[in-house]
Amino acid sequence: MKRKNEAIILPVQQRSVKSKESILAAAETVFAQKGLHGARIDEISQLANVNKQRIYAYFGSKKKLYRQVLLKVYSLASTNEKILSLTEKDVPDMTLLIIESFFDFHQKNPQFWRLLAWENLNGGKSLNTDDWQKIRSSYIAHIQKLYQIGQQKGHFNKNLDFSTYILTIFSVTYFYYSNQLTISHLLNLDLESKTMRQQITQQINSIFLSKCR
Repeated sequence: MKRKNEAIILPVQQRSVKSKESILAAAETVFAQKGLHGARIDEISQLANVNKQRIYAYFGSKKKLYRQVLLKVYSLASTNEKILSLTEKDVPDMTLLIIESFFDFHQKNPQFWRLLAWENLNGGKSLNTDDWQKIRSSYIAHIQKLYQIGQQKGHFNKNLDFSTYILTIFSVTYFYYSNQLTISHLLNLDLESKTMRQQITQQINSIFLSKCR
């Protein structure tokens, strides 16, 4: 029987998992703030409350740790259950559902767009072809299939191909959060309001609808 003040000692494997999770969470915060080249392992070590030797033992180098952080956040975005659970019956409203889902994701994960910005500045070199294929296959193909069904059934404008469709949704939802502080002043809009989000969602949706609807 465990004594009242006796410390709980986790098994080695469980401690290892928790340490890795702490390191990844700390690294995500630091890389989001400073990017790959500005971040320091010492900062990540301090924030994660682990020694930096352990970080190198688990991940090998700062670049490899950065890659794991990117894989973590990209995978989180691409395994969105709200999108993956869409079916053919959702096609008429799928644009609304996807945009709302992306907006919600950005709001709940404010470091995501920062990491994307840093990685673009880094030349997009941190992930390899296999990494991108795994991320892409998680949900892009699913959305594309539904979009094509929507075009066949007359829900969507047949003159707008899928690349335009998904790029527009990505761009609007990303830009809305990544430039919110400056654009809200420039356009004198309250971009933090739910009403504004709903307006943009509805109007972007109308762009893709078939004129015959």
